[in-house]
Amino acid sequence: AFRTTGESLEITFREGVTAIPETAFCDRSELTKVVLPETITSIGKEAFLNCTALSECNMPASLKEIGESAFQNTGLTALVLPGCTLGDSAFFCCSSLKTVEIGEGTENIPGQCFRKCTALESVMLPDSVQKIECGSYSDQGAFADCLNLKTVSFGTGISTINTSSFRASGDAMEAEFREGVTTIPDHAFDKCDISKLVLPKTVSALSDQAVSNCEALDCICIQAPDCEIADLESTIPADALICGYAESSAKEFADTYGRRFTVLRTDSEIICDLNGDGKTTLVDAELLIRFIAEDADVLAELKIDSPEMLDVNQDGLVTLKDVRMLLKSLKTE
Repeated sequence: AFRTTGESLEITFREGVTAIPETAFCDRSELTKVVLPETITSIGKEAFLNCTALSECNMPASLKEIGESAFQNTGLTALVLPGCTLGDSAFFCCSSLKTVEIGEGTENIPGQCFRKCTALESVMLPDSVQKIECGSYSDQGAFADCLNLKTVSFGTGISTINTSSFRASGDAMEAEFREGVTTIPDHAFDKCDISKLVLPKTVSALSDQAVSNCEALDCICIQAPDCEIADLESTIPADALICGYAESSAKEFADTYGRRFTVLRTDSEIICDLNGDGKTTLVDAELLIRFIAEDADVLAELKIDSPEMLDVNQDGLVTLKDVRMLLKSLKTE
């Protein structure tokens, strides 16, 4: 209907429209922006396939279904989805897409859903996601070939991460399982060069096959002192630094198999005196925030013996997570 219409095309659907039909705007390379109404419930198969210039498209809370290859090979840069059903390859090869946040209600990330999103850096999954799939072949994982993927946050409902779901994704990918997750699926990161893994206090066991094939793993943080770690040398890759509490199963595993180990501090053990006044206060938190914000003037105000003092949670990075931990320690006091 709109074949070769205009050099730059923007489309707005008014209230009342409930569905975008299959292949409705397929191959419209001139389409740059789409505005969807709050009445929309479904986007059909291949509706915006190969709309390579499409960089803006809102996803209303009313949306319940996105069909197979609906946005494949489009120019979307950021994605905030409501809880909905996703079709295979829904966002396959969206090479400009950098961030993905999926809303509560989505239960499954199908094969190739975000495969070859080569600019993708961060993914936030809701507690409702139970399964991350791979397609018929080993290279068809939901997040396979996402070469710049840096962080993935998993919710409490995750039970299955299929082998190759993250195949060849991110040379330094970090995975964080949020508080409430109790188990890590076996073979969760097979064929993925994951560098860091954070397990919350709610994870009660680490099986012998959960991370055993993650040869690129640099660091695993086990926050549950009594986490049951399978008593096999191969359970945790040999070169991975193990982080845990001084009195913990993680420390026992490290001692048994001669692994590198670093002690996690409890909130009450945090000492972060950045201004040299002999105590940890909100002033130190402010200095830390300014450092993260790259305020050049803050360097003259820091009175620290080592840059490591800025890394409150000892994860090797100085981020807002350190600020949160510092503030939490003040609240504890």
